[in-house]
Amino acid sequence: MKSPNTQTLNLVVVLGLSLGVIFFVQAWAAAERLGAGRVVDRVVQEFPVSGIKLEVLKVVDPATGQGYLVCTDMQGKRRDLESVAAEEETAKVAKYGKIDPRLHDNLSQMREEEKLPVSIWLNVPDLPLKRPEADAAMTAEAIHAAVVSHLDTVKRHMAPKRQGVVDTLARMGVEARVPQYGPAVFAELTPGQIRMISHHPDVGAIYGPEIYTLYADDGCTTHRAYRAWQAGNLGFSTSSRPVVHEPDGVANYNPYLNNEKHPVIYWKSKTKNIGDHATEVAGVIASTHPLFRGMAPSAQLIFSANSQDFSDANLVDALEWAYYNGGNPINMSWGTVCGGFQTFMSRYVDWAISNLWVTFVISAGNLHPDCTNVTDNEQVSSPGLAWGAITVGSQEDDNSGFWSGDSWSTFSKWRNPDFASGMEKPEVVAVGQDVRTTDAAGGDHLTAVGVNGTSFSAPMVAGQVAQLLSRRPGQNIWPEANKAAVLASAFHDIETGRDKDGVGSVVMNISDDTYRLGRFRNTDWSVASNFPVQYLDVVSLTAGQRCRVAIAWDSWSTGGGGTDQLGADIDLYIIGPTGSTVASSISISNAWEMVDFVAPASGTYDIRIVLFSYVPGWPGTYLGTAWATYNVPNFCTGYVSVPATGGTFTVNTANGSTFFDAYPGVGWSESGREKVYRLNLTTTKDIAVTDTNADLDLFVLQFPSCGADPIVPTVKGYGMNSVSINDASAGIYWIVVDGWNGYVGTTSMTVSVTGP
Repeated sequence: MKSPNTQTLNLVVVLGLSLGVIFFVQAWAAAERLGAGRVVDRVVQEFPVSGIKLEVLKVVDPATGQGYLVCTDMQGKRRDLESVAAEEETAKVAKYGKIDPRLHDNLSQMREEEKLPVSIWLNVPDLPLKRPEADAAMTAEAIHAAVVSHLDTVKRHMAPKRQGVVDTLARMGVEARVPQYGPAVFAELTPGQIRMISHHPDVGAIYGPEIYTLYADDGCTTHRAYRAWQAGNLGFSTSSRPVVHEPDGVANYNPYLNNEKHPVIYWKSKTKNIGDHATEVAGVIASTHPLFRGMAPSAQLIFSANSQDFSDANLVDALEWAYYNGGNPINMSWGTVCGGFQTFMSRYVDWAISNLWVTFVISAGNLHPDCTNVTDNEQVSSPGLAWGAITVGSQEDDNSGFWSGDSWSTFSKWRNPDFASGMEKPEVVAVGQDVRTTDAAGGDHLTAVGVNGTSFSAPMVAGQVAQLLSRRPGQNIWPEANKAAVLASAFHDIETGRDKDGVGSVVMNISDDTYRLGRFRNTDWSVASNFPVQYLDVVSLTAGQRCRVAIAWDSWSTGGGGTDQLGADIDLYIIGPTGSTVASSISISNAWEMVDFVAPASGTYDIRIVLFSYVPGWPGTYLGTAWATYNVPNFCTGYVSVPATGGTFTVNTANGSTFFDAYPGVGWSESGREKVYRLNLTTTKDIAVTDTNADLDLFVLQFPSCGADPIVPTVKGYGMNSVSINDASAGIYWIVVDGWNGYVGTTSMTVSVTGP
């Protein structure tokens, strides 16, 4: 997280933040004892119906470390936030009742006999159900059995909660539709019927239909996914069943998607509605094409949750079908045209994270010409602004695995929403510009040119999560830790000092290490546990080592109208070996915190997690913690050493990188995958290299540093099947096997080192 500016001021503490603003639970007496403090975060909270705008400051006393909140209106007058929030709610109910403002405005323009599909959110708080004990070693089969049992319990629990609304609609002559698990009822109603059912005590809010729009190579190298492959993680597990959730279906005749590695399975098998967009998204996650490979090419299967349309009822039904059958993560590469506001689906996503244990990866959204207000156009779209979702913006990678030419995509949405200005979206970015992937056409079943959009950056991260679930199947039911691991991996900063790229671009070998090495924790944090502080004494670092630690938790879906609230303000501190705080992340209103620091000394570092404040009635939360150390591979990483006398090697470029698509002075494309060998000469020698595959070419390079970005090599020699260098002076030589015109495959290579 980007650190806010700090300043000093005289403190006044306000009691109470609610309805989307954090409720401060410290006593008034403590405020009287506090003098000056340091501002660590600031948000401006708007109340649109009452027209009030408040500035909320989070302040820490440097002497005691105690934090407090300060609130004033735009005229500098102290305000009580709970009173302002209550005033806003009263004004909202008086003006709109339980009807969403966008739907309310539409009703006056409708004919009384006209019907509109609506989504009725019920007054049902979070379920009083608990997850199984955290066990990272649980098998995928055991996890799936626990999920199925849990979902059956949710189904039995939810059915009677809907019945009163369903019966009332039936008396109106309306046949309602209900999901398997969600706290909702769907129906087509006239304006009069909408107003009538809004008075039912079990109805919390009514939403109208939203206009959603659909929003993927070298990305595998940019995100260092190939290093996870080389470590044996290609995404296979019965817990790794990614879901492509959108109206169209994934092409099951695409040979890189529906094959012996993973079948494509549909929600609506008789009406597949095959589409390029869904097929392109699926390819980014799990394509088995040798060059344009997905992040998790060995995922067990691909669920095509082809909802047929963007109706909330079908979107929920398709999603719940996929999850019941073991689908996770859920990728949503779509959202509202304009951004910044909650919808039924964004609320459902947050509810499902906490209550069904689903991991969602969602596009931040693209700028759209139909959204003419600049701010609304730049704000992240729904459902991507759900508190607990992993929301992904787009970057371009200069069609290279090197990072120096990477930049943020100007079409990517990035502003935070109005209803929760402290929410930081998107959390991360991934390559979504000029992406080659699968398609639904004939020929080689690949897009002829690169596609653009956050539609293709989100599935990059969905593939990353599929890798995580392959490494640790037991984490299928812990979306919070999955999100924390993604955040902790994003060491690749695209926009220095700015918020457009969230915490950065994801690095997948790092997240793979996080789960492989057990650098994560799952926490069931209830208020009843009376556990306001949690310590994890687990991070061992050496002086100068860079480390990231992230935590993520759930919002609190209370049912009812208005916007879902975060519920709790949780802070993160890192305590060094000497007991001092070396880093902290203490934002006001965000569903995650992250620190990025360099260890000042060798030793064990404590992760200190503090419950700063919470809203009245908050039941607690699930919380995930993950940490990672900086370990970004370069072109040389993983090289094979060639003995001083030479040798013969079996070469397979399948899991190689794609740093170089061309070499200086070579007049043809070398866009395939690379395998790198290192030869260290201590005296002058003759070098001869031969191989047996005409489509895999040979290059002998020298360059000053493996850490250069980009590397500009000196080509000492090259050839299709042989290359010779006479009188090669002492030094390091890099022998690279690369694929001509995108070729990926195997060969036998012999390196001879003889006297000059």
